[in-house]
Amino acid sequence: MTIEFGPTAILSVNVRDVKKAVEWYSQKLGFGVNVLFEELPWADMATSVPGLSIGLSQAPELAGQGGASITFAVADMAAARAELEARGVEFRGENVVLPGMVILADFVDLDGNPMTLAQSLM
Repeated sequence: MTIEFGPTAILSVNVRDVKKAVEWYSQKLGFGVNVLFEELPWADMATSVPGLSIGLSQAPELAGQGGASITFAVADMAAARAELEARGVEFRGENVVLPGMVILADFVDLDGNPMTLAQSLM
């Protein structure tokens, strides 16, 4: 039997405070809010990647422990990194260049969840 997956996916991230995380993902990454359930608390953030949203789940005891790392493709690493740094995003070290393959830049959200920018060189 073949499983037929739909055209959308939600990547869930554990955060300490959903309201603060919504503000960070909105202001720093430019994501929109699809829905915010304050009573859970949980939010679904709209990305610019077709079919992909980021689910923010308030779980203070699990925040920043990762589990999954989000990698966002960018066309121009220098421009994307400069813009995010101007918005106060904290990067972990210098870019890593794998010649002829990819440029990678690691950063974290306000709870320390790992994320990466990737520019293809292929």
